[in-house]
Amino acid sequence: LRSYLYLFIHGLVAGPASSIFGSEHKVRVFYAVRIFLGLLSTITETVLVVALSRRYGKRLACYVLAMLCLTSGCFFASTSFLPSSFSMYAVTLSSALFLLEKYACAVSVAAAGVILGWPFSILVFLPVTVYSLLRGHFKRVFLSGLLTSLCLLVSNAITVSVFYDVKRSIFI
Repeated sequence: LRSYLYLFIHGLVAGPASSIFGSEHKVRVFYAVRIFLGLLSTITETVLVVALSRRYGKRLACYVLAMLCLTSGCFFASTSFLPSSFSMYAVTLSSALFLLEKYACAVSVAAAGVILGWPFSILVFLPVTVYSLLRGHFKRVFLSGLLTSLCLLVSNAITVSVFYDVKRSIFI
């Protein structure tokens, strides 16, 4: 259920941070990754608030912004090094793209959230995906989700096979 490909997302930040801080400062690298995750969560939540403002008005957007600022669960989950946190970002961004009527992008983000993040989050993405297929241009939305899924699954299979061989050779 877990993917090595998910770790590469964090490696994009941890690699440069490690070269900046040096290999002896692992705690700084860890906090650099957590800051990146917090920024990623902030960006997705900002897109959601903007989408709500455009779709339903500024008053509702202000209420949602207040709720997002005051919820401790989202605050702590936003910087957690967990695949379910990545799914949280994907749910937020997919919902925002859905509200902005960018259905193909919403389905692609949903596919990434399920494949890279937490597979059980498919239950959360299902209504957005089905409604996007019905509301948007079906062929475009379907192909977007299919291509994203295939690319991620092939990348995941290659990554897992490489790391499985490395892991197996260490123990033999």
